[in-house]
Amino acid sequence: MKFLFLLLPIFFSPKVSARPIELNVRDYGWLTSFPPLKDVLDFYVAGEEDDLNLEQPILDPSRINYGTANSSVLASKGLGTDYVNDPKRYSLSLGLGAAWDAEKNEGIKDEISGAAASSALTFGYRMNEKLLGYVSFGVIKHNQSFPGKDVDIAGDIKGSHFGLHLRYDLIEKKGSDFFGWGGLKLSGGYEYTKNRVDLTTTLDEPLELDTGGQGILEGRITGNPVYQVKTTTHSLPIELSSSFLFLNIFSLYGGAGADLNFGSSVGKGKIEGDVATLACTSGICVGETVLPQLEARANFDSRSTVKTMTFRGFGGLQLDLPFGLNAFGQVEQMIGTKVIGLSTGLRYIY
Repeated sequence: MKFLFLLLPIFFSPKVSARPIELNVRDYGWLTSFPPLKDVLDFYVAGEEDDLNLEQPILDPSRINYGTANSSVLASKGLGTDYVNDPKRYSLSLGLGAAWDAEKNEGIKDEISGAAASSALTFGYRMNEKLLGYVSFGVIKHNQSFPGKDVDIAGDIKGSHFGLHLRYDLIEKKGSDFFGWGGLKLSGGYEYTKNRVDLTTTLDEPLELDTGGQGILEGRITGNPVYQVKTTTHSLPIELSSSFLFLNIFSLYGGAGADLNFGSSVGKGKIEGDVATLACTSGICVGETVLPQLEARANFDSRSTVKTMTFRGFGGLQLDLPFGLNAFGQVEQMIGTKVIGLSTGLRYIY
């Protein structure tokens, strides 16, 4: 699914002080009896840790979590209500939404700072002449492999959404079916969005250390770093919107909204791999049986909360198709941030 490509730029970044992978000496082995060689190994391990992290995808977990939490709020906007149509009795729609934080910063230079996705099957029902109610829910599950700049990425995204909305027509629409103003509509409700993204990369780094007088140590760090971001948000939106109908073919609509939000995004990481041993391949240390051991560990634990109060503007286009069908696309902008959302779908009205 195309929206998953929005997630990829999060995981390519330049080097910063925060390191997602820690490379540690688990056992110095025979080097324990040679303190100067232990220092040489420590210096070498620090350099290898730097090199490993240059190739790894996530370097600023807290910023990514914050951007993902805010993106989760925006990902489901526009899916759980209808800003244009006035069904006689009911409506049914299916839509997909995605949002991302396009802010650039020192930790994730020239890349986006978080992303989320949502889907919704929405049932609308006219309660009276001015009031309509909507119930929406949806799930997302998708797996795909992507070629990365330094390492390939296996992506696994899972998400769920639930929403309840009411729409009240403050001012009735005016004009004809060919050119008309849709009036002024007030919408509000509750939205729950949950996302989980698991990204797995490959760690395969050859190791070679020349100890000088003792010999050359060689080994290999292997494993699979797994990065997981879990996001849960609750949003209470209120919106004012209006629309214009042209030639009974398409409608333009837009409006402004405010959201009271709760929730957070939690990041965790682990490395599934073996402990690397450094065997002496040449020199006087050949034959040493108690070998130094290195271990790679993930350092990705982080938590960020969503912005409590957000404001946004939105606009969209709806195409009127035969047999009561409508296709729509919508864009959202969270004011004061660079969080952007897109949604699209197909709606049937009766």
